[in-house]
Amino acid sequence: MNRLLAMVSESPLLDEVLHAAAVAGCEVERVPDVPALRARWQAAPAVVLDAAAAASCAREALPRRPGVLVVSTGPPPPETWPPAVRLGVEQVVELPSARLPEVLSDLVESPAGGGRVLSVLGGCGGAGASVLAAAVGQAVLAAGGRGLLVDCDPLGGGLDLALGAEHEPGRRWADLSLTGGRVPVAELRAALPSRTRGRGRLSFLSCARTGPD
Repeated sequence: MNRLLAMVSESPLLDEVLHAAAVAGCEVERVPDVPALRARWQAAPAVVLDAAAAASCAREALPRRPGVLVVSTGPPPPETWPPAVRLGVEQVVELPSARLPEVLSDLVESPAGGGRVLSVLGGCGGAGASVLAAAVGQAVLAAGGRGLLVDCDPLGGGLDLALGAEHEPGRRWADLSLTGGRVPVAELRAALPSRTRGRGRLSFLSCARTGPD
């Protein structure tokens, strides 16, 4: 579980941050002062400050870094911005805010790294698009890469069938209910059926074979 640092002295603000962090699935380590924060400043995936803490950090010349967030009750006063700029603050969030959990998730989630997207579209049914997509996925797996196959044809036979993995445990499209927000990549991969070979891993998200509702 990712742990962010928080130097927030106002109780209402801190309560909002703790609640949002719980929703986002990340732990919060509270730090009492700038010296304690300085020791962890560069290593933490994200840092949450209130306006007073941001001013203190800027006075103590903490270096700029990514992943710094300032929270405030109401619109931030003008004096909030100069220290925020010096610290490299990415966002100032006025609380309460329904988007704070998503902001925190974005800050603490490890970068997925670079990758390529390949779309396979068949001109008609039976053209072999599913077979080609499955073959590409298997090639990635055999080469020791990490891939995600996504079946976007609700009228097809199911990509898991083309892989010979129709009995593999894991979520299919019919098992997902996404009404808003975001899903961290690591959690999505963990929920989907997958195959491993050496250092390679191929996950797949397949449609069902019953057709759309």
